[in-house]
Amino acid sequence: PVNALESILVRLQTAPDDAAAIETLVAALEPMESERRVEAVRRAQDALSGQASALVTLGSALLGRFDRWGRRPPYQALPGCELLGARVLVEALTVDPEVEGAVETLASALRYIGRDDGGPLLEHALSLTGRDPRLLLAKAGFCGDEQESEARQLASEALESILVRLQTAPDDAAA
Repeated sequence: PVNALESILVRLQTAPDDAAAIETLVAALEPMESERRVEAVRRAQDALSGQASALVTLGSALLGRFDRWGRRPPYQALPGCELLGARVLVEALTVDPEVEGAVETLASALRYIGRDDGGPLLEHALSLTGRDPRLLLAKAGFCGDEQESEARQLASEALESILVRLQTAPDDAAA
């Protein structure tokens, strides 16, 4: 119902860190047609504009949950919303390239999106994050057999970046 959606969007504007409101929004999206769902997510993203961690929460909720190895469990919060969730995560990186949870969730989600839709998002995210090694590895995963050399080069760049990070911050769990 439109009134319920409007109420949720107002709640997000006044309390962007309200994870329950985001979960309620995602539940409200499920019965919607694709076009209305896209519009509702765009409006939610606008309501959370400038709130990087809230955008990560929204993007993660749209994607469903991934385990620590990037695998999707048997349940999924909202089937078919991988691309919407990835777009929201890139928006979060636009606000704050170092926001917690965005890069690892985006890198996991890209496995389910594919090169055609995910490629431009990945390139934008790489530019925002200074070529984060987790995203470099995701890009290497997009390379087909005919691009094996490019995949190796990306993996090598990621490894070099990780080694530099570990030298400067040995306790960096992400590295």
